[in-house]
Amino acid sequence: MRVLCLENYQGDLGGSFFFHGLKQVLGEDNVVEYPRKACFHGEVDRRPCHDGRDIEVVTGPFPWMPAYKDIKLSEDEVVQRVAEKYFDFLVVTERGQSQEAMRMLQGRFNPIPIPVIFCENEDYHHVRYDLINQFQPVISFKRELATDTYRKDDSPRIYPLPFSFPADRAPDLSGVEIEYDIVFLLGLTHWLRQYVWEKVSGWRRRYRIYAALGGDDPGSDDHFLGWEDYLRKMASARVAVSIRGGGQDTARYWEIAATGSLMLSSTLTTIHPHPFRDREQVVFFDNEDDFVTQVEYYLEHEDERKAIAAAGKKHLLDHHTCKARAEWFLEIVKGVL
Repeated sequence: MRVLCLENYQGDLGGSFFFHGLKQVLGEDNVVEYPRKACFHGEVDRRPCHDGRDIEVVTGPFPWMPAYKDIKLSEDEVVQRVAEKYFDFLVVTERGQSQEAMRMLQGRFNPIPIPVIFCENEDYHHVRYDLINQFQPVISFKRELATDTYRKDDSPRIYPLPFSFPADRAPDLSGVEIEYDIVFLLGLTHWLRQYVWEKVSGWRRRYRIYAALGGDDPGSDDHFLGWEDYLRKMASARVAVSIRGGGQDTARYWEIAATGSLMLSSTLTTIHPHPFRDREQVVFFDNEDDFVTQVEYYLEHEDERKAIAAAGKKHLLDHHTCKARAEWFLEIVKGVL
């Protein structure tokens, strides 16, 4: 199976997890991006801001990303391969250059001769029905697919496509020893994060706590961590905290489970394939008072904490690595092609 991914030059964490998984499952030669995305090839992209502001936009690879094989295609080569049905399907997103590439193909073909799949990777809950109507995909996927915006009678059907974890790129954490009771690695970008941090920051005499809040917050033990150090800090905690930011789906949600720490997560309304089960693979809390109750309980019940953490890690590795997410995606796609 061959896939054409219509990409945008800017960094896109969800799109990068997705691209990485497709490369793992289908092979380097069978997943091609257009336009060329520099950060997929170990390069830094620099260009003026698209909205006219006098600033430079700099996009580099995420720290876990390999430099993928560089398969460069011109516009005419893309058009030729689409005309020949060289690709089994194409993926278009809501981002600027991806939309531009899609409209270029729509201008060359009526209709486009290969199936179109639409993937939304942004933080917002609302579904981009305007783009679905323009691009006419056979099926759509959305990162922040939520129970309050999802219509089961949508045509084409919309499936969830949340973040995943690049397990093949992660360091070996098996030798990491427990140093902390609670690890809080969250920028204070959401009101619930702020409220929970107020609780946690008052516990330093009671519990061993490590915090990295980003920016210059005086409550931070560190301000920024490299990716591998960040994962090791999570692995060194009995409990690690995940709370929604701009969107409900955060990379941290998957990373905590992968490290083997017990994840305490704010309750989610987003839809996930193979969701974590509360009190079996994760512990959810509804508000800051509930958070306090759950922390106190699981720091006093070590056997239960260890069992849930171990089950969460196994569930993550079985269903929520980049490769597993791509395999799930492809099974859904094969059912409609």
